[in-house]
This record gives sequence, structure tokens and C-alpha cells, in this order.
Amino acid sequence: MGLGHYEINEDMSQRLNIMKFVFMVCVVFIHSYALPGLPYALDVPRYVAECKEIVVNGICRVAVDGFFFISGLLLFAKEFTWLGNLRKKAKSILVPYLLINSFWIIFFRAVNSFEMTAHYFADEAYQINEWIDVAEAYLNPMPLYYPFWFLRDLMILNIFAALIKVMIDRFPILILLVMIALQIKVISLPLLVSNNSFCMFALGGYFVKYAVDAGKLDQISLWYIGTLFAGLILAKLYLFKDLKLIFSLYIVCGIFFYYRIAGKILESKMARHVLWCSQFTFFVYGFHEFYMAMGKRVLMSVIPQYGIIQLLEFFMLPLVINAVCIAMGAVMKKKITWLYRMVCGLR
Repeated sequence: MGLGHYEINEDMSQRLNIMKFVFMVCVVFIHSYALPGLPYALDVPRYVAECKEIVVNGICRVAVDGFFFISGLLLFAKEFTWLGNLRKKAKSILVPYLLINSFWIIFFRAVNSFEMTAHYFADEAYQINEWIDVAEAYLNPMPLYYPFWFLRDLMILNIFAALIKVMIDRFPILILLVMIALQIKVISLPLLVSNNSFCMFALGGYFVKYAVDAGKLDQISLWYIGTLFAGLILAKLYLFKDLKLIFSLYIVCGIFFYYRIAGKILESKMARHVLWCSQFTFFVYGFHEFYMAMGKRVLMSVIPQYGIIQLLEFFMLPLVINAVCIAMGAVMKKKITWLYRMVCGLR
């Protein structure tokens, strides 16, 4: 079966929306891993470091690759033209990229203008002093709002999506070999921040090309997939750290694991609430990171950082930031709908 002819029914559509929300929660946890610049040397107990490693680089690491897979799946599932797709992606990717980066440029210029707040933003990453800083905020592979490297890579992939579609349709084995070479880093793609961006985007195309029946995944025990995923996490983190095959298997298994989890959520009483929250996934993505960084810096500056406190901060702050961003998104969507839709790319 060729690309562009894959039916996504209501059940699968809702699962994908739930997956995107769960992946967004995972991304916030990933971004909670790094420590802010502090005026003292922080002692991180080993049990805290190991717990963070398992959560971030084990349970959550699959999220970004999962977003690329879902993006490829949704695009290749339907027919599209090169120009028509670019017009849509200009609205859904490029406009939010420009608007949200602009917001943070203005924000950092403002807070660094006041002595009372400037010392909280003394890091070089927050300094917008020259026109070159403004240009780099938009054009660097890692933009000012650095989580938007994902949008940058996604926009580049969509520019070449029509070509990728033809190549997967006509030369599936060749493209598969390219994906393997990218995974083991024999070659690297220019322009993209991550080789995995292309691999997972293209994998969504293969899912469509071979009409993979997602419903058959429900026939596999969640305990089996979960156990396999847990085993691959341990192998990736501790046993075979440098083996690229393990990493690739971990990513694919993780995506299928979260698809099954999404199915369980959809069958539960919380489905309605999770689906409601999922409409704000992009808003959380666009605003969580610097609130997270600021929150960590303030908390770690005023609260004694015992090991158990560090662990509580690691687990609680991402959940609080998610809740705050969802609340902000809900208010903006209701009160300033036109701005919300622009910021979220008409989502």
C-alpha cells in the first residue's frame, strides 16, 4: 500500500492525543534534569542522581522521538502537496516559533533591565544585548527557547516531506539502510540537530506504507511490552550504553508501550480529563522551559537542598509547571482566543 492511504479512526486519534500529552509531561521532566547556575556547590546524593537518570533517560527519553514519529505518521497518512503542506506548516510551526521566541526575547530584555530581577537571569543564555543576539535567538540550531530545536527540525523535515514520501514509497530498503546508518552514526544529516528526527519521522511513513494495524498491539500483553521496555531501559542505561541497536529498540518499544498506556487511559474514568488537558499540549511545550528554570533557581536558592528535598523538587516541580501552563492556556484560550490560536499555530 502506498503512502497517503491510512485510516486513523477515532480510537487511534484519541490515543495519539493522549500520547502527545503524556509525552509532553515526559519532556517537562527531561527539562527538569539540568541544574541551574547556583552560587554554591550542590551535593547531589547518588540515590537522587540514579533516580533522575532512570526517570529522565529511561522512562521519559522516548518522548521527543515519539513526537517525530507521530508527526510523520499523521502527515503520511493522508495525501498532501508540497506547497499545501508548507502553507499549513508555516502556520502551525513557523508562526509559533517566531512568536514564542519573540516573547522570550522581550521578557529577558525586560527582566534584565531591573536590578531587582536581573541577578536571577545573569546566565549568558538569558542575555539579549546586541542585534546579533536577537538573530541567533531565531537562527541558531538551538534557538533562544531551546526546546524549539524540535520545531526547527520538524519544519526542515516538512520542507523535504514530499521527497521523503517518494523515496519511502519507491526505495523503502534504501531509506531503511540510510536510517540504520544514521542510527549507528556512520553518516549524519546536515541542517538537522538530531539524526533521530529524520529516522522517527520516516518511521511514521513506514508505519503507513505497510498499513500496520495498530489494533493488533492491543493483543500483546501490556505486562509483556512493559517488561520488555523496562529491560531495554536497564540495558540502555547500565549494560550496553554504547550499543546503538539497544537504543533503537528502546525507542520503538517505548512508543508502542505508551500507545498501549494511552489505550488504558482511554478506557478509564480519567480519559475525559486527560483528553481535555491534551488540547494544551503545544501551549505547555511553548512556555514550560523557562518557568521551570526560574522555579528551580528560586527554590534551590531559598530551600536547603537535602537529598530528599532535591528528589521532591524533581518530581513535584514538573507537575506543577504542567498544571500552571495548562491553566494559563485555558484562560488565554477563553479570554484571548485569537492570540492563543496564533501562539499555538491555529491548533
